[in-house]
Amino acid sequence: MDCHVKCLSLRADRPWRDCFPRLSPAKTAVGETNLGRVARWLVAALLMLVGAIGVREFVDDPNGALIASRLAIGTWPMLLAGALTIRLANQGKQDKAFAFLVGAVLSLQLVVISGREAARNYKPLGLAIRAQARADDLVVSYRHFTQAIPLYSQHRTVLVRTRGELEFGSRRGDQSEYFWESDEDLFARWSSSRRLFVVINRNELEDIHPRLNPAPRVIAGYGKKVVVVNFAA
Repeated sequence: MDCHVKCLSLRADRPWRDCFPRLSPAKTAVGETNLGRVARWLVAALLMLVGAIGVREFVDDPNGALIASRLAIGTWPMLLAGALTIRLANQGKQDKAFAFLVGAVLSLQLVVISGREAARNYKPLGLAIRAQARADDLVVSYRHFTQAIPLYSQHRTVLVRTRGELEFGSRRGDQSEYFWESDEDLFARWSSSRRLFVVINRNELEDIHPRLNPAPRVIAGYGKKVVVVNFAA
């Protein structure tokens, strides 16, 4: 029976044994020593570590350091987990191999969770809006809902051509004041006397720039997004 079928059959007698069959000695390179295998693992880990450092040093991204450090931290335990899982399976200890692999994956989740700060990379934009916006100003997110904007600007955000995770609440009652269905809604308000702070991707700003009158003024930028306003400094 195919290994995958056996794994899904949930047999009562040690159901995970067939998920980790012993590797045949024929699959091992002739003349390869334990030292050689260890050297290969170390070289692979070193290359990944160097790559992570390269991301941190040479990639122009505000979260490069955070992401690179998580890559470096996660590389070593996963390489070690893979090697030990194969070793246990080769020794006929399939149950232990499966348990060890599950534990390794769960441990990796801790590393991933610790890197969630990268998702908050638009905090500087929210703070820039907060520093300049008045109580009656409008804060607008164009085509993308970014949680950091209302959180750090302390202003409710108007969404243009998107609802995102607010889809359910946006359908309760009349929410048209905070959910604009078209670019025309944005253009009309942009030309009004009310001050707008618009959070928008740089490439999307290029597309609608000719329709914005007065010309937008950039007050902050971070990553692929900028904040533009419709009033003079």
